[in-house]
Amino acid sequence: LKGLSKLISLLRSTMQNENRRASESIFFEMNSTLLQVWTTDLHGQHVREITYHLTKTLMDLYHGGVRHLKWTIITGKGIHSGPEGPKLPAALAEWLGEKDLTANTVEQQDGQVQVVLSAETFARLDVANWYLPE
Repeated sequence: LKGLSKLISLLRSTMQNENRRASESIFFEMNSTLLQVWTTDLHGQHVREITYHLTKTLMDLYHGGVRHLKWTIITGKGIHSGPEGPKLPAALAEWLGEKDLTANTVEQQDGQVQVVLSAETFARLDVANWYLPE
């Protein structure tokens, strides 16, 4: 009887694990094709920090199962920049250019751009193998 009880417990645990794996797979399949909307606000960041934040955001989205995304990135207008003017928009444009990503301006919203990402974009960028910059 003890052996049967252990077998039942093992089967129950196996069944729960398989159910969780199936649930995760179904969740991924259902949500990976939906257009997700994400906003990243870079206000208050320095140029040297935005590469880290942008890279981490893309990695987090990818590893979270997002594959179809409209990503709004806010740099601000640079109103509080020093006499040299705003630096974040140029740094963002450079990062996007390095990744061969196209940004569209957001109508009526200076200091913001939108980038549309697809499963093909994530695959082309090989985000699965990215590491965070030091």
